Amino acid sequence: MFLRCHRRKKDGKEHRYDSVEESRRLQSGKVVQRRVLYLGEINDSQQASWRKTLNVFDEQRQRATTLSLFPEDRPVPVDALDTIQVKLSEMQLRRARPYGNCWLGCELWRQLKLVSCRKSAAHHQAARPEAAQAEAIARDCSSTWENARAIAADGIVLDGWLFTPRETNGSIVMLLHGIGATRGAMAFHAGYLLRAGFTVLMPDSRGHGSSGGSVITYGIRESADVHAWAEWLFHERPIAHLYGLGESMGAAILLESLPREPRFRAVVAECSFDSFEDIAYYRLEHASGLGRWAAWPVVQAGFLYARAAHGIDLRQASPAMAIRMTRVPVLLIHGTGDVRTPPSQSAALHALNPQSTSLWLVPGAHHVSAFAASPQEYVRRVTEWFRSHP
Repeated sequence: MFLRCHRRKKDGKEHRYDSVEESRRLQSGKVVQRRVLYLGEINDSQQASWRKTLNVFDEQRQRATTLSLFPEDRPVPVDALDTIQVKLSEMQLRRARPYGNCWLGCELWRQLKLVSCRKSAAHHQAARPEAAQAEAIARDCSSTWENARAIAADGIVLDGWLFTPRETNGSIVMLLHGIGATRGAMAFHAGYLLRAGFTVLMPDSRGHGSSGGSVITYGIRESADVHAWAEWLFHERPIAHLYGLGESMGAAILLESLPREPRFRAVVAECSFDSFEDIAYYRLEHASGLGRWAAWPVVQAGFLYARAAHGIDLRQASPAMAIRMTRVPVLLIHGTGDVRTPPSQSAALHALNPQSTSLWLVPGAHHVSAFAASPQEYVRRVTEWFRSHP
């Protein structure tokens, strides 16, 4: 193997790109060369290190010889030119920075749950909400329920439940769950809202539960789904007032939908991020202990992949852009103990539009745990927020 340098001009400057290549002898006797590893642009010291690794000095011939490397437990192919067998058991890993980059990439994938961006049919079937849960909610809250279905702008089928209390106040609340959950995760919200006289719509977000779609876009496409649900509600039900409540990703989706769906009288957003790009940096920095300089190439590579593979610009997933100009009253709720999405995210959203937003920081509460930390205060604030914005 040997190091080969390729040169080309770009923007009036000459750029040098290196790759590791090897020579192979064909059956015809002809020797051909093929690329083994593309290194890209490397500096002189890195190039010298690679050359030293790939070349061995032959004292008898008084010149450097390029070698092909093979593990000691495998026979050397007969067509190999100059070879050396390596004891892999005695190899040591040094300067493992590229491996660290791989770890950062995998950690970003895990932290942001990007694995959830693609949902298999088996997952949809396993996560399908059970009718028994809807019946239990209706029974406990003296209400009736029915299946609901809306069609998204791109043709995706969206499923949900619609609950109607026996004594309704004419208002409907749309409940939006977080990533990896289903409509059933919002059952405790449905309970106190139904008892307060609100009709409740509990949809599965696209790519979750029994709703269609295989790509999750953190509000880019889901915000249009919220509009589709609103259209369905106003067509199917006489509505006096439309409200919304979302948790985590559901909160971000709800905020991103406000420019498209101004018929909301008021909304509640718990533990929303201000932009997907910002929370991507935060979670990777928090997981790795490194600064933004280390997270930047990993995050940007992930965004480039999303654009190339799915045509999605994740930088557009931004509740901050939506909330800046909205006139819809927004109650922002965040626990001060949230380390997944820090309370500074909601504080930043509040600072962008203090006239239309109100911020409630719940002491010590973790991610989407404000209700558990202060249930009575939570119910009081949410129901009063809706009733005060008829």
